[in-house]
Amino acid sequence: MAAGSHTALRTPTWMLVLTIFTFIGFGLLTNRAGHMEFSTARTTFPIVAFEIAGSSEAAEHILSESVENLASPGASVAEVRGLVETSVRRSLWWDFGFIVGYSLLIFKLAPSLGRKRGGQVWVWSGTAIGWSGLLAGVLDIFENVSLFQVLQDTSRDAWASAAALASWSKWILVAIAVAYGLGGLIGSGVEAIERRVGIGR
Repeated sequence: MAAGSHTALRTPTWMLVLTIFTFIGFGLLTNRAGHMEFSTARTTFPIVAFEIAGSSEAAEHILSESVENLASPGASVAEVRGLVETSVRRSLWWDFGFIVGYSLLIFKLAPSLGRKRGGQVWVWSGTAIGWSGLLAGVLDIFENVSLFQVLQDTSRDAWASAAALASWSKWILVAIAVAYGLGGLIGSGVEAIERRVGIGR
């Protein structure tokens, strides 16, 4: 029993390391790209607002506002618009690596946490949340594909709505997974403290 539990805890180690480096790499690379694109205007594109815009009108407003913030005397509006769209596309492409990292992390660690906690409810919910991590990744991919379509033609209202729906659904699933993880870790920590001080013996 102890050996099996030990194996369950050690199994996802390489995935955890891979995901940590994915998070760090994604953050550094996209931040660096953003600074190169927007350093002169000291502004950052509101990517989350763009994801959940929900309509072609709202998406176009966000893009136009970013162009206005970047515009400088003598600059071509079309050129600045192209700069903004290129930066957003680059951010979306990098996001695919981030998606793989977090969805695999949830898929692997949630069931392991459920087995560690023990009990039918924890084990079942851990398995369900693990699969929901993969579903969140699929939704995130669909969201990015939809946003590429919006960038290609901001009059495509259906794509903007689809991206917003996928984005909200993804965030709900990720929030549930985070809450499950925190609950499991806190519960394990409390039990460890109780064992250490001899409560319940």
